[in-house]
Amino acid sequence: MDTATAICRRVSFCATLTVAGESFERRLSRKFTLATPRIATMWIPLRIKEAVEIARHRRAIRQIDRAYDIELAKAKTSDDREKAKYGRHMETSLYVDLIEAIKTGRLLRIADSLDVPYEYQSEDSPVWERSQQLHTWHLTTIGYSAIRKAIRQEARDRRESAITWAGVIIGIIGSLTGLLSVWLTARGP
Repeated sequence: MDTATAICRRVSFCATLTVAGESFERRLSRKFTLATPRIATMWIPLRIKEAVEIARHRRAIRQIDRAYDIELAKAKTSDDREKAKYGRHMETSLYVDLIEAIKTGRLLRIADSLDVPYEYQSEDSPVWERSQQLHTWHLTTIGYSAIRKAIRQEARDRRESAITWAGVIIGIIGSLTGLLSVWLTARGP
């Protein structure tokens, strides 16, 4: 039994991929398809839903890697190994792009809620890059760290402002309590 047949027996959905004029048959599990999200039917907080989706995509990457490890081990020529490496890269890059899109969306929602300014997508920006397979924009490592730093700074500024106002309010309440105590003591029984 060849590797492709072994991979195909393990999973249930078959797709044909054409690379450089050659047709490769790949079988993917139904959970790898993008059209049917599993948890869209019930209400789950967005952060938990995103964490579940990221975990599902990472699990898919691990399964693809295991399947291609078998294929790489059985490859006899360097050309077969290169085809297997390219196939692994193309299949896993889809899930990597999905993970990056989820992380970028999560970070930009936080930045928007705190009114943190950030640079918008452009071709020549070092902060943004376009994904290979989905053709969507996601943050580069530089952009991700810059926006996280701006979010932390804005949260720190807001916290310091709240602490300052809390100190002022507690001071006013303390002085009013002291005045009330002096007034009640002076008034007598």
